[in-house]
Amino acid sequence: MRVLVVDDDHGVVEEVVRGLRLAGFDAVGCSSPSGAGTEAHQHRYDFILLDVHMPEYSGSRVLLDLAVSAPDAKVIMMSARNDVAEILDAIGHGAVDFLEKPFDVDAVVNRITVNQRRPRFELAPALMREHLIESLWANIQLEVGNVRGRRLEQLLYHIFASVPFFRDVRTNLRGDVDEIDVEAVNDGESNFWRGVGGLVVAECKNWRGSGRSVGIQECDHFAASLLRSAVYKVGFFVSLSGFSPEFHNARSRVLESGRIIVPVDEYSGPRISDQAIS
Repeated sequence: MRVLVVDDDHGVVEEVVRGLRLAGFDAVGCSSPSGAGTEAHQHRYDFILLDVHMPEYSGSRVLLDLAVSAPDAKVIMMSARNDVAEILDAIGHGAVDFLEKPFDVDAVVNRITVNQRRPRFELAPALMREHLIESLWANIQLEVGNVRGRRLEQLLYHIFASVPFFRDVRTNLRGDVDEIDVEAVNDGESNFWRGVGGLVVAECKNWRGSGRSVGIQECDHFAASLLRSAVYKVGFFVSLSGFSPEFHNARSRVLESGRIIVPVDEYSGPRISDQAIS
């Protein structure tokens, strides 16, 4: 049984890891909350003990990371505050249990043993995914830099995973030309989805607030990624900062190669055009 202990307090991590190892668990500690998602993805853990209150990178942020990087791991939250609203929010985002600090190692072992036999989802999977999508979108409005980009990729992952005929959704695939942010196997049976191809992909940029819209270079990179596989026919390009006229011109040229790039920004969807208003 592999267990990851995540807490910004190195002393707590060492103590819990030592106790779990003495109890026979394969336990590893992580004192860098922002790196917990990568650690959990690379080494695959059965259980993750996660502290709630970490000032630099909170447990709720780590939980959003784990929902994508380690969806099969069971997360037990740890906190010195027995806050019911906080506990319910964590469970709504995938945690299976809660431990109030301070605790002894026997209590941890008991909770792990109980949760081994407990189903992964305390809520219906569809409802939990709705909560995750709402939280991720709210976080995108607040985060900056690389973290906002990570949240946008996570949002795309859960949107793709919510489509019944998409399966095997994967993120951050390194291609020959550029990285594909999200890829899903398309099992759609309608004529439209059959024509889309066996794999559906998406790219995203988080430049909102920088004054920079996605341009021809980004379009060309994404087009090259689509062209490297015969099964890539349609790709969604999500940009919070919009698209330049050059991007749309390049996208039109991509159609000649039999590939379609669908641009999606904050304003995508029915709306009155400026020309109609005038």
